[in-house]
Amino acid sequence: MFLTANEILTEMARRVQDVRIQAGLRQKDLAEKAGVSLGTLRRFERTGDVGMETIVKVAIALDKEREFLALFPPSDPRSLDEVLRSAPKPVRVRVKL
Repeated sequence: MFLTANEILTEMARRVQDVRIQAGLRQKDLAEKAGVSLGTLRRFERTGDVGMETIVKVAIALDKEREFLALFPPSDPRSLDEVLRSAPKPVRVRVKL
């Protein structure tokens, strides 16, 4: 099943509206909680046409940031070399006295 970018955004907007209604929030309430204007939220729910920052703010306001982050999970390493490359690197060096 192949969807266009517009179809994906429209579906995401519909789902946001469903979650908002299930949570008993008016558009005005969600807009305030997300820190976006009411017009922006209305446009998003109607068309899906807003910037990524707005979508993230709305996801956070609806307590859906984990679901949002699940969109692009990290890939599993395919070799030992990839495991070693992905190992955490030290961020500080401490001098022993």
